[in-house]
Amino acid sequence: QGTTRTWGEVASERGHAAPTVVAMGATMHRAGQLRDVARGYDLTLIDCPPRHGEVQRSALMVSDVAVLPCGPSAADAWALSAALDAYSELTWPPIPRARGHRFRRDVTGDSGARGQAFRRT
Repeated sequence: QGTTRTWGEVASERGHAAPTVVAMGATMHRAGQLRDVARGYDLTLIDCPPRHGEVQRSALMVSDVAVLPCGPSAADAWALSAALDAYSELTWPPIPRARGHRFRRDVTGDSGARGQAFRRT
């Protein structure tokens, strides 16, 4: 999806420190690879595409925190369902602190007039 790459580009354009972005191919989620890449950083974000169960499962297995965004459409809910299925299928013990939180897109500034006002502040 490239969301993380875009965030880095926007940060750089605005004079902020840009994060290191490592683009990973479809096979980079094999055993040990994500942990090996993450060892070189204080904080690691893994931006997974929806409906790629094996990739999502691998990312969840090495994560302390998982953020599973969901837009307001049925297609978004279906994609989230696939991610939740990947989480529930883990053979590794589940993340002990896992909690669900809901945030409304129109309130956080991602759409409409409220979004424009939010981005300007």
